[in-house]
Parts: sequence; structure tokens; C-alpha cells
Amino acid sequence: MQTIKEAAYRFGGLYDSYIRLPRATFLVASIVILTIIAVTLGLIYALVLQVELPPSAPNYALSQIGASRFFFVLLVAVVVAPLAETFVFQYVPYRLFNALGVNSLFLCAVAAALVFLLSHSGNRLKLIQIGILGLVYYFLYAERKRAGATNPYLDVALLHAARNGLAGVVLVFL
Repeated sequence: MQTIKEAAYRFGGLYDSYIRLPRATFLVASIVILTIIAVTLGLIYALVLQVELPPSAPNYALSQIGASRFFFVLLVAVVVAPLAETFVFQYVPYRLFNALGVNSLFLCAVAAALVFLLSHSGNRLKLIQIGILGLVYYFLYAERKRAGATNPYLDVALLHAARNGLAGVVLVFL
């Protein structure tokens, strides 16, 4: 019977070998996994609680805010927000928790994800997804940093940008 520490070490070793994939492969795999998780959780949430989902008419987002404004918002969501949010919600908390000597990755991730969640708005389904994304982004940043990745900040910002871009495309075409 292995101890919790041995199990954590083994898990960490597997995770370290996983995150040494080339950046593009890792990014694509992460986007696919995050999308599957978000859609699955959204469907479970909608079915279990019988929540009315928002309208899904074609081009719903465009019809609500106009095409030019939508593309400006999409640009901000894909470029500015990921860079700023990665700095505020992953880079700064990671440095702060290290400076304070907090060693619990889970506690740090939950704290950072809660702050990330509080900076967003939306219905309960969207907030659940954002909370999960906040956890994933922090875990990714911390694990990439721990594994000695060249630039974990850029890795998380690219993943965040890709996810926001995907969400924008889904809003327009679904």
C-alpha cells in the first residue's frame, strides 16, 4: 500500500512527463479537453436542474451587439484579457503564495480561482465553467512553473486566448 506522499509523487511524475509535450500539442490537447469538460458540465447542469438555456439562434451574439462591436470585444477577449488575467490571477498569486510560504497547491488554486471567478459575471452555468477554468489555469501555471517550463505565463495566456476565441466563434456560429 503506497502512502499519499508516494501517490502524489507518482502523479507528479506522470504529470511532468505529460507537460513536456511540445507547446502546440499541449495547447491543442488542453483546448479539446477543456471544451469537452465545459460542454459536459453545462449539459449535466442544464439537464439535472432543468435550466432554460440562452437562445441559440444563429448569430445571436452579433444580433445583440452588432458586428463591429462584437469583433472588437472578441479582439479584447482573445488578446488583452488573457494577458492581463494571466498576470493578475496566475502570475501574481503564484508569486504571492510562494513568498508567503503557502505550499498547498490545491489551496492556492482554489483561492486564485475564486478571485478569478469574482472578476467575471454571468449565469450560474457560466460561473461554474469560469471557476473550473480558473482552477485549470492556476494548476497549469503552477505545474508548468514547477516543471521548469520556459514561459508558463505565455502557455496559460495562449490557452486562455484560445478558449476565449473558441467561445467567441461558438457564439457567432451556433
